Amino acid sequence: MKSNPVISAHVMPVICIKVVTGDGTQENPTGIQAQYWSLDGMLLAQRNADITANK
Repeated sequence: MKSNPVISAHVMPVICIKVVTGDGTQENPTGIQAQYWSLDGMLLAQRNADITANK
C-alpha cells in the first residue's frame, strides 16, 4: 500500500484532559477518554484512554 507524501507537519500546544465516561452499567460501562483541546477552546480530538497506562 502506497502512502501519500507528507506536505506539512508542525508542533502546537494543546490541552489534554481525561474524563470519566459511562454510567457503570453493563450497557454503558465506565471508561476514561482523553480529549485534546486547542488553547482557544476547540475540541480537536478524543479517544478512549488506556487505563492501564500511567500517563
